[in-house]
Amino acid sequence: MASLRFVIFLLLSAVSVAGQSAKCNVALTAALATATDKPTRCDAVLAFDECLSLADDVTDTDLVIAKNFRESNGCKVVKMSPRLSTRDADINLEVDSDGDVVVHRLARQKISLLEMSQQIEDLGNKVDKQAISMDSALKTAYNMSAIALSNTVNHALQQLTLATDKIDSYDSLITTKVQSVNTTLNLELKELQNFVGEQLAESKKDSDKALDEIEKLSDQLKGDLTKLSAKVDTVEGRMSCNLNGKLKADGKTCECDSGYQGSTCSEKIFKNCAEVPEMGAYTLVENGKTRKTFCGPTTQGSGGWELAFNLETSQKPTAEYSSAFWTEVGKTLNEDKIENALIMDFKSNLFNTHKTFKEIMIYAHADGDRIGYSIYDVLAAKRGKSLSELFRSSGNQIITSSRKASSGSVQSLLFKNPNRNQRLFGDVFIDYDHPVMFNKQSGWGACRNLNRMATTYSNGQYAHTFAGIGGWHEHGCGSYRTKYEAAPISPYCSMTNGYGSRNVVTDGVAYNGGCIGFAEGVSFHWINVDFAVFVR
Repeated sequence: MASLRFVIFLLLSAVSVAGQSAKCNVALTAALATATDKPTRCDAVLAFDECLSLADDVTDTDLVIAKNFRESNGCKVVKMSPRLSTRDADINLEVDSDGDVVVHRLARQKISLLEMSQQIEDLGNKVDKQAISMDSALKTAYNMSAIALSNTVNHALQQLTLATDKIDSYDSLITTKVQSVNTTLNLELKELQNFVGEQLAESKKDSDKALDEIEKLSDQLKGDLTKLSAKVDTVEGRMSCNLNGKLKADGKTCECDSGYQGSTCSEKIFKNCAEVPEMGAYTLVENGKTRKTFCGPTTQGSGGWELAFNLETSQKPTAEYSSAFWTEVGKTLNEDKIENALIMDFKSNLFNTHKTFKEIMIYAHADGDRIGYSIYDVLAAKRGKSLSELFRSSGNQIITSSRKASSGSVQSLLFKNPNRNQRLFGDVFIDYDHPVMFNKQSGWGACRNLNRMATTYSNGQYAHTFAGIGGWHEHGCGSYRTKYEAAPISPYCSMTNGYGSRNVVTDGVAYNGGCIGFAEGVSFHWINVDFAVFVR
């Protein structure tokens, strides 16, 4: 029964330490489920009390549960004292209803203090009897031991005398042996010294030879390091020049390899725009001559295009028909900012000097992002002249044949007016394939309809309509005048679109008042479309 109680207590103790008073209740329930009689149940209740004594979160409810179980099972009351710590274990002191104090050592058998007291008294009586018996025995043994010791001492003295004589004889023998060993050791030591000397001499020869080899290898290594350092300096110098050249003696300036240029040799030298990898500004070198130009798209007809001019329709100045942009001699615009040529109004010196081009590309874009393009062959009769010369020529010149290649659409970006029966819609260059005209002075059924660049396409059905690049439109001579840099096909007073912003027009009656509706962005829209002209 006590062992069962002990097992239950161990279970409850482990649960309590691990999970506080709630787990004590769980363990009690488990123990009572297996109890078959009153003593076993009382042991379970006692173990529950002990478990609660170890918990830090005991409540009044836990104490009431313990009390109810004791009373219902007729178990005696046990008072638990606080736990004490000893050298090797924790202990609890219990006082049962008989007044007995029980020492409970965790994980060990319990000890009753009343039983321990009786056992100590019985042990004391037993010790007294054994002490009297041992005293008599010790006296008898002492007398017998004294006689035996006297006999032993006398015998030992006799043996010591014999041993002393033997020691004297051994001493003489040992002395003789030591002298013999010393003589032998001296001879062997001398031989060893001679051998070591010979070995050291031989080793010195080998060491001197090894040192000579080391010095030779060191000199060779120094030479290799010098060569390697020079190679490293060369590589570092070429890296400073992007591996496309080497540093000069000053250690700062790059001497570029053939085919490269720039302060760090990062710019590959191209002869013409047909060699460049992508659209942009390049410095070309051909036959020893250097020039800077803006190369056009590389995918349209295998490249080779050069930018003649660009019109940024949302910026001033406005290159309308009467602008000096078209007819001034030898002038350029923003050529010193050629890297940004497609985001500003720009005119290259090619506009004035290039006379051998055979093709024209009109490139519609939004700040450089392509919208569409059209490519034309220049008529043989118009070749051999610069763009400047062609724009300063007479009116209504057909410059090219019909469009031979195109891509993209401006029309898809525009808003069509559903209230006007205008069958023409879009951009005359990108959305139609008619030949290009310079200084066009007719078409569209108005008193004055001038365009520096247009096509042969016109619609005589509708007056008050204009379209093209570098325009001047008057419906009646001197009335309803509008000058513009670029415009889609635009019917007067049914306007739904314009290129760029209001900066695209001067004298812009067509873009004022009721002609563009009541609100920009509602019935009228500015569309970001710029135009670049490339030649090849």
